[in-house]
Amino acid sequence: MAHWPGDVELASRVVAVLVDNAVRHGGIVRVPVRLAEIRTREVLIEVSDLVPQFPAFTEVLGWEPTGPERRRPGLWQARSFGAALTYAANEDGSGKTVQAVLTPEAMA
Repeated sequence: MAHWPGDVELASRVVAVLVDNAVRHGGIVRVPVRLAEIRTREVLIEVSDLVPQFPAFTEVLGWEPTGPERRRPGLWQARSFGAALTYAANEDGSGKTVQAVLTPEAMA
């Protein structure tokens, strides 16, 4: 990350949103987080929790503000920072992993 040409501050905000979601909704207090630079200039962020399901993922991801809402869904915030988001249940059934992929261009 030290030489990643993207906005590291915004990337750290995406990490914070995903960790907050894992703590609030994922039944976990110690949150595994993985960061890796992939392909050319993309950063992959992975955050895992203990709940394999992600109810209404598509709806939450597609949520758009329609007024002065006080609390915006965390995934919407991460997406507004330029993150491409996906999730999958862990193969061993131990929970799920949410992935965010960031490119420097998406965060400009």
